[in-house]
Amino acid sequence: MAGGGGHSVWAWLGGRPRIEAGAVRALERFTPHGGTFLACGGVAFGEEGFVRTHREALQAYRVAVIGGAPVTRYDDVALEALVVQDERLAREFVERELGSLAAPDAKTARLRTTLRTYFSLGQNASATGALLKVHERTVGYRLATIEERIGHPIARRRDELGLALRIHALIQSESDESTRTSE
Repeated sequence: MAGGGGHSVWAWLGGRPRIEAGAVRALERFTPHGGTFLACGGVAFGEEGFVRTHREALQAYRVAVIGGAPVTRYDDVALEALVVQDERLAREFVERELGSLAAPDAKTARLRTTLRTYFSLGQNASATGALLKVHERTVGYRLATIEERIGHPIARRRDELGLALRIHALIQSESDESTRTSE
């Protein structure tokens, strides 16, 4: 795992009473100084909990550095953490699953947004259209375009496409950041 660009501080929050959901939400609202990452594992107890939470925080940190998110909870990025353990393999997975849907142009980004929204709404084209403020037929047209581009029905590899979209968003944010810093 790549380390941070400076100092690291490790902390394990514990005590009595146990950490409640409100405290976790407050931690999520915290905004660290620029270039600093806060990565959190799950809430766990005892010695085994410490080990598991620490391991989760390390994985969340890895995802945070790739995606540039200043605050990252393992619970929110567990799938990405599993996949990016081998970043090269993750990139190849995205390339294989999305193909030309990984292109950086605006039209293709709109197709990815449509597909991501469609999945998040239980594959409901009407709800997708309402949320994206486009007609349901437009959603149908976009989905047909996506199927044409990937060469098979969306339903055939729904889980793989969903994960590929998540990893693409993570990797793309890293590419955007490297482009901004090199300009």
